Amino acid sequence: MKYKIINTGSDWLLKIWEPVPTTPTRELPFLYKIKLRFANEKEAMRMLAHYRDIYENGDVHLSRDVAEESHLAAV
Repeated sequence: MKYKIINTGSDWLLKIWEPVPTTPTRELPFLYKIKLRFANEKEAMRMLAHYRDIYENGDVHLSRDVAEESHLAAV
């Protein structure tokens, strides 16, 4: 799992992706990529910590409750 947190000037953008090698049948170098926006860096870091916890346990998903609690918006 890779991630990047970027201050866009108006909000914070958290990008999370699972890198994989490209192949003749796989053109993109990742299995999935998500982008989430937050009002501040603390919220982005909190979501990253939550995502890491579930990623390490093999239960990767974002529940509606977590999304609503964090006031995030998918881009």
